[in-house]
Amino acid sequence: GHDIKLNCETFIHETGHLLGLDDYYDYDYESGSNALLGGGDMMDNNVGDHNAFSKTLLGWINPYVVRGTDTTLTIGSLVDTGDAIFIFKDFKDSIFSEFIMIDLYSPTSLNEGAKGQFGLPSEVGVRIIHVNATLNTEEVYSIFEITKYNNSYTTNPLISLIEKDQNKSIVSTGYSENNDLFYVGDVLSNYKWHDGSSINFIVRVDSINDTNATVT
Repeated sequence: GHDIKLNCETFIHETGHLLGLDDYYDYDYESGSNALLGGGDMMDNNVGDHNAFSKTLLGWINPYVVRGTDTTLTIGSLVDTGDAIFIFKDFKDSIFSEFIMIDLYSPTSLNEGAKGQFGLPSEVGVRIIHVNATLNTEEVYSIFEITKYNNSYTTNPLISLIEKDQNKSIVSTGYSENNDLFYVGDVLSNYKWHDGSSINFIVRVDSINDTNATVT
């Protein structure tokens, strides 16, 4: 017999569309925000795992929702456990709004094959993503138009990585990298929602090991 290896990335990506997921890459760099996810996602650059927003939309995971009080949580890596933390701007019992999403990225399992390239970091670190899944109030012609924002044509993106170094390198390179992750002692504080208001909370990474992270 022959040892044939198949690259199924395109099949997995297109199956994501069949399940209802939109593309997270930018169709048109001449319009929109260009501040996006950085490549490292199955619906972006056809690599790695699906992010926690996609997994929640599909009913695959149940994220922790933090509201109004100091909270410390220990989470396993998203790719291995499905753990994620969501902090909403204005929680109304729905994912179709604006929120900050926190998970532990690990270059293992589905992320291992392409780690260190195509926007998939090669190190374990906390990843923080900004999602604005506010519903579209205009006439909708397909499932991919149900959200007001997308990653190609709208001023605000649907889903974008919050770079730890805040140097907006994703805009120029298209790819996220290790220094976009948050490590022990790193803090997210001076970040703004899409309307320009402050997020009014602080995210601090307390500890990280190969399998989990503690975040306050």
